Amino acid sequence: MHFQPFIVFLVLLQQFLYSSDRSSLTQTEILVPDEFQFGDVEATIEENIKETIEETGLQLFSSVIVMVLLMFICQLGMDWYSSYTSQTSQKKLLEARLLVAEGLLGEDELERCLPRKSLRIFTATWNMSGKKDLPDRLDDLLFPSGTESAQDLYVIGVQEGGPDRQEWEYRLQRTLGHRYILLHSAAHGVLYLTLFIRRELVWYCSEVECAAVTTRMFPMIKTKGALAASFTFFGTSFLFVNTHFAAGDSKVKKRIQNYHKIIKDLRLPKNVADTDPIYSDPYDVTSRFDEVFWFGDLNFRLSNSRSEVDSILQNLPGNDMRSLLQHDQLSAEVNKGSLFKGFKEGEIHFHSTYKFDIGSDVYDTSKKQRTPSYTDRVLYKSRHEEDIRVLKYGSCPLMTQSDHKPVFGLFKVWIRPGSDDIL
Repeated sequence: MHFQPFIVFLVLLQQFLYSSDRSSLTQTEILVPDEFQFGDVEATIEENIKETIEETGLQLFSSVIVMVLLMFICQLGMDWYSSYTSQTSQKKLLEARLLVAEGLLGEDELERCLPRKSLRIFTATWNMSGKKDLPDRLDDLLFPSGTESAQDLYVIGVQEGGPDRQEWEYRLQRTLGHRYILLHSAAHGVLYLTLFIRRELVWYCSEVECAAVTTRMFPMIKTKGALAASFTFFGTSFLFVNTHFAAGDSKVKKRIQNYHKIIKDLRLPKNVADTDPIYSDPYDVTSRFDEVFWFGDLNFRLSNSRSEVDSILQNLPGNDMRSLLQHDQLSAEVNKGSLFKGFKEGEIHFHSTYKFDIGSDVYDTSKKQRTPSYTDRVLYKSRHEEDIRVLKYGSCPLMTQSDHKPVFGLFKVWIRPGSDDIL
């Protein structure tokens, strides 16, 4: 409610009532008859002055009274408005808390929505090499086990994304279909992060928050770094981190530095409350969430030469990649405790995802003859043991538009009921 028009009206009314002859406040016309005694002049002037003072004083007194009344009325109006808005906000908060108490995010609603109290999550990473020639549909990426394996939540991270990000997101949406809606989309230079969720589940998500970190020497160059999104679903908090670490066979220390800079500088969560702050570390963003998924082109290589790796590839027994992975830089550094403390990774039963001749399944035939490596990875971490179960971990060999193959993980995540603390 606005009182300004009412106040203006009263002021104008007051001015109208007392402005018929403003000159009378300072001057009174003295009528002089044609014949008068000179001795009467002094008495006449004195009498007129007294009358003027009395009239002026009465008008000033009346003006003061009106202004006091106006101020009193305004104060009453402001007090009423303040009380009304306070009561309204308190009522809304009480209604929100009542909804939670009655089960909006509680145990009963969780069982109704997800009878098994678990969320199936698809997480994928793909270095697109900046290419724009995408297939019309992305079934080979989003449904690696067939459309019958559709998940509840899709999280796709891209490095070196193509020039038309909207077209990329449109094709993701078209492939997933109308059952899914875009929960969040963000970009940090050529790092893209896109989240789709089943339409009926969106009501149980908090606000999605996003943050980014650049690991280049010059922050304006956004080709390496991290792009992250976080939210709470019922009572379980999630963090998804899409990253692109420093390239080069010998840049292991630089990649480790990238990791530590990211966990320190990512500012999440912002407004959404931590579900269990006792575990939080101000210098490690991954400690502030129940479930963390970290994926991207981490750029760790196989430490062998190209010829040695080719020889191993020719003699691999089926899908047993242990003879290759024993030379994996990332696995070695994780075992040393250099980075990704507390993280796990699904068993790798797929071939190296880098570097291919574009449009083929042939490893690099250029002059550089880069060593095939597992640069593209998906790792996960949970505050609670056994919360995350790996259903499948693999690559998408049919996607040949880039020199990298996409890598995906299918996960089943235990979900806890929410409380009014997340409001």
